[in-house]
Formats: sequence, structure tokens, C-alpha cells
Amino acid sequence: MKRRLLALLLCLQAAPLLAKELYITVRRDFGPSEAPEVELHYGRQAPFTVRLYRPKDMKEFVTSQIDLRRAWREPAVEWNSAKFLFSGLNKTRLKLDWLRSATNFELRKNLKDGFGGGSFTPSGTRLSEGPAKIVAGPANFTLVTELSFEPDGADARAPFDVPGFDWWFSREGSLRQKLVRLPKLGPGFYLVQVLQGDLEGQVVLVVNDLSASVQQTDGAALVRVARRDGRPAPGADVDVRNLRGQWVANGKRIPTVCSFFKT
Repeated sequence: MKRRLLALLLCLQAAPLLAKELYITVRRDFGPSEAPEVELHYGRQAPFTVRLYRPKDMKEFVTSQIDLRRAWREPAVEWNSAKFLFSGLNKTRLKLDWLRSATNFELRKNLKDGFGGGSFTPSGTRLSEGPAKIVAGPANFTLVTELSFEPDGADARAPFDVPGFDWWFSREGSLRQKLVRLPKLGPGFYLVQVLQGDLEGQVVLVVNDLSASVQQTDGAALVRVARRDGRPAPGADVDVRNLRGQWVANGKRIPTVCSFFKT
């Protein structure tokens, strides 16, 4: 199987996704033998839905992202017609107490023994209306798994200490923090979508079974590729992309652990 290592991963660092009162953070890449973790910092007491997607075209997804730490694909959004139907039913009142009250007293008295006397109509059970809009996943992605859960009362308030953002937030922590553990995944890029009420956010998750070191001069670069456990990864391809989304080099495969290309 052809194995590829994206040199851009060497610069990939943990970064949060900001969405009003919801922050989504993946602090590092994970190996295939690990259960990936996603941190949620939140302020609302509303249910969460976490969806994990895999790009149908992995290289196209990487190419289209100028900064993988800020990756975002517009999700499919449609109006939830059921909300308006249920809202109308919840406001409908079919009380017929006025009909009983308007009936002749003697008639009601004569019917009492047969019908058990009068009673007032109890309030009906309200239907759950749901959100005004339904948010689905972005196009050209395959849903891997979906999780739904309520905020936990045990979720502690914790400082938002992601490097580069911690200076903006109070050190005491005004948001609650929840750690979401995902199932083990195969190598590749994944898109994590988090929904809470009308909030929607995304962040990239990387599962990587390779590591690399780079030596670079003015006109060339040497990339040493190894498996995550330190064993050699012979025959690996190294593709290099710049920050304009252009693939600028492809490493020459060497039967050991190195790739060489001109810069």
C-alpha cells in the first residue's frame, strides 16, 4: 500500500475553534492505537451532538485548506418544518368546557348518572419542537460516527489554556470543560463537527502512523520518515504543499527511510 506523509503536518499544532460560547480544541495528532480526544469548553446548558467525518478525497481536502488549524466547510442547513408544525399543535386549544357549561342545567343533571358528572379538560402534553434549522454535514464527506450527550453537572470550570488564546480569557475559567473520547481511527484527516443548540463548529483531527524529521538547505531538503513507534517506513512518499495550497514537490522514494527533493 502506498504510504504518504504530508509535510504540512510537521507544522500542525493544537488550535481551538471559536464559535460564540463554544470552543473546540484538538491539542495534538493521535496514533491509530489511541482513542482521539476532543476538548469542549462551553457556557450553555444544552445537549451536544458530535459528528466525525472523513473526506472522500483526502488530498483535495488538504489542498483546499490554507490553514488546517482553521479548517471549516459550510454545512448543509435547512429549515426544520416539523418545528413549526409542532409549535402550532402546542398552541392549539381544543377545550370544549364551554359547550358543557352552556348546556341546560336540568339536562346536565339528568345525564350525570350515565356520564359520571362533569370534568374539565386537562392540559395536553407539549411536543418537543426542536431547532428552527437542521444542520447536516458538509458535502464530499462521509459520516464515520455520531455521538449525542447532555452537559454533565460534574464538568469543571477550567481555564482556557490553549497557547495563543489563554491571554484573552480569565485564568479562573468562566466556561465548563468536557473531554470527549472518540473511537480508534485509521490514519488520515478527519473533520469533527460539534452542534449545541444554534451553535455549530468544526475542527480538524489528524490520526497519523508516521513521523518525520526534515533537514533543509537553500535548494534542497531531506526528509526522514519513520513509523510512529520508531521503526523504518521504507517506500514512503512525501508531498509538500505551500501555504497557498499548491503542491510544490514530491519526494523521491528511497528504499530505506529517506526522501530527497529540491526546494
